[in-house]
Amino acid sequence: MPTFVQGADLEVGQAIHALTAAMKPEPEFPRQIVPDLSLPIESGALTTNLDHKRPIVVSEFPAQEEGASSGGFDWFEAFHVLPRSFDFGNLLSAQSTPIEVFNAFRREIREWTSFVNGAGAGTSLGGQPTLPTNVDNLSGVQMTVDVETTGDPFVDATLDFGFSGLGTIFVPIEIQRIVLWGAVPEQQHIEALDFLTNVYTSKNGEEQRESVRKAPRQSWDYTYRIDEGVEMQTLENLLFDFHSRTFGVPVWFDDTELTNGESAGASTIVVGSTDFRDFRVGGLAVIIVDQSTFDVLEISAITATTLSFTSPTINAYLARTSVYPLATCFAQSQISGSRWPVNLQEDKIRFEPTDNDIDIGDLSAFSSFNGKLLLDNPNSVRGRKVGHGFRMALEKIDGQTGLRFQDSSWDRDKRGYVFTLRADGRQTVWEMRRMLHGIKGQFISFYVPRASDDLVAVADLLSASNLLDVTNVGYAQFVRHRQPKNVIRVNFVDGSAPLLRTITNSSNTSPTVDQLTVDTNWPSTITPAEISRIEYVEKLRFATDRIRINYDRAALRARMVAPLQVLFE
Repeated sequence: MPTFVQGADLEVGQAIHALTAAMKPEPEFPRQIVPDLSLPIESGALTTNLDHKRPIVVSEFPAQEEGASSGGFDWFEAFHVLPRSFDFGNLLSAQSTPIEVFNAFRREIREWTSFVNGAGAGTSLGGQPTLPTNVDNLSGVQMTVDVETTGDPFVDATLDFGFSGLGTIFVPIEIQRIVLWGAVPEQQHIEALDFLTNVYTSKNGEEQRESVRKAPRQSWDYTYRIDEGVEMQTLENLLFDFHSRTFGVPVWFDDTELTNGESAGASTIVVGSTDFRDFRVGGLAVIIVDQSTFDVLEISAITATTLSFTSPTINAYLARTSVYPLATCFAQSQISGSRWPVNLQEDKIRFEPTDNDIDIGDLSAFSSFNGKLLLDNPNSVRGRKVGHGFRMALEKIDGQTGLRFQDSSWDRDKRGYVFTLRADGRQTVWEMRRMLHGIKGQFISFYVPRASDDLVAVADLLSASNLLDVTNVGYAQFVRHRQPKNVIRVNFVDGSAPLLRTITNSSNTSPTVDQLTVDTNWPSTITPAEISRIEYVEKLRFATDRIRINYDRAALRARMVAPLQVLFE
């Protein structure tokens, strides 16, 4: 469809048409010319400046950095070093990456005169010719930048390339060398998750909570028992110089093994399983034989039995070689331990990962009720008793001489107790870890059954009825179906699936009986003899933002111990 313009717009359209028709390809640049039409239009006339133009170059030059300018006068009649910068990030193993010095003069052989390595020891230019050297026109010198694990721990410098009559090209290079902590700890260890929650409590005891961290601060407390000799000497010397810097620490309890032997240069490896382990795309993995034979690689893809990497392995490995996720960590400032009189030393070290920016939280492996997590696992008691307590916000008035008064802005008290959750087996441990990440410390509330005989039925629960007659223990008088004693679970002697109900009303029908009304009718008639227990299902949250997981046998057995408190919400 044709476009119609009037007045000044017509003049602008005619000017653009005339300008386009007048532009001819220049002899040395047989390419399309694009005018800069971003300049202002004034008084109905098109203002143009033919100096603002750039040829569109469709050619691609070897090793050219993606997205780099390659057109016209920006590319030709100059030297280029490609890529134009290097960022090796966290370096745990030797790395090698291509680099090219390219002569973009179209008709002239030009001279590369000098190279200054500002990155220092541990960084070199592989394949560098003897300088000065001539570089043919429209040709390049292919080399590699080789970086070793030895050298300055932090490098923020330049590689300087000098050219006759053209000055120097400075190529920025950044390296953070990280040392692998290869000593294997004892199996018993502690993982701590530190969340950060702002809890705002109103006068009546209700809460509003705000989670500040996307993912928790994480730490691992490991115990090392090391025989005297090379390993002890190596670790002490490593701490002597590197204590304040960054370590690469395998996530020891998320191990797997190579299914087959792998030759050097492998970009994908086959392992026993990646399930229920903290391998992450974009994260690191380590294939390790010992402190001196290992590969640290960035993960590009994960399947149930394979790990693919962004770069190939340097070493060859036998089947059953261990593979772990790898975390970059700081060590705590004070490391304590003890030393036996002969040949043995024990150290306790806390490592704190630096990369806790990925949320692995997931509650899907657990039951739910009212859209909330239902932790229907029994409280695992250590010893013979579980600590608990009751709390009420009290306001006392005492004039020191007369009567005393006491009141509360709360209409009920809050019960709290210590909860222990056990997990056996790699899958169950992994699901517990993800659940704890998903709850986010004090932030998200959930339901937990009390596992006690809280109410006793004294009459049949009739089919299609929503009434429950229980022994009078003061429910109708004191509780009055208020949270957290308004949700119950009816458990059965024969192990049938329990029934969850919400109490919506309560009344005292006799000196010995309270009658409760629930939100959903009973599916069939249930006699008291069929009921093993009626328990409250309380709505709670963690009473701390620091959650500790104690591992007894690596990732195969673990327990979490934390305080809980009930909520008004």
